[in-house]
Amino acid sequence: MPMPVEQALGTLIVNANPYTTGALGTMGLVAGPPAQIDPDQIQVEEDNYAAQWTFKGVTQNIKRALRIQYRYDKTDENGNPLGYKVTEHLIIGFAGSNGGG
Repeated sequence: MPMPVEQALGTLIVNANPYTTGALGTMGLVAGPPAQIDPDQIQVEEDNYAAQWTFKGVTQNIKRALRIQYRYDKTDENGNPLGYKVTEHLIIGFAGSNGGG
């Protein structure tokens, strides 16, 4: 059965994240199991700016970006928890006219 687009996008981002095991619970966005994540507790910064990002050799004109903070449990090379969390950021750039005409 198809899932809502927001859930599908979230699943894709989690599965592509090289800093986690791909399990939603390991991202540690907020305390509690994934079903209890409150979107209001996820820290997001938004900025309008003109920048160029190169993706696979092609220049993209970025007009707006989101920086999403997340945390995960740090593990050793064998996957054993080291007893602390690491804070990282996911940055999403939006290309185009930034909603303008």
